[in-house]
Amino acid sequence: MMDDDERKAIEALGWQTINTYGYTHPTGWTIGNYCLNGTWESILWDGKLVHARLASPLAAARCHADLIRNATALD
Repeated sequence: MMDDDERKAIEALGWQTINTYGYTHPTGWTIGNYCLNGTWESILWDGKLVHARLASPLAAARCHADLIRNATALD
C-alpha cells in the first residue's frame, strides 16, 4: 500500500497512523483508505462531512493542511 517515506511524510503533517487503512489528526479529522469498485481512494472527513476523495493518504493529508491553513487565514 504505502512505503515508509510516505507514512513518515503523513506523520510529519501531524497525522497518527491507526492501522493500514486509517489515520487520525488532533483536529478530529480522519483519513480512511477504501477500495471502492476495485479502486483505492483516500477519503478525508471531519467526522460529519466528506471533504475530499483523493488518490493517496499523503494527498489527503496535504489537502487537510491546505484546508486548515485557508480556514485559519480567514479568522
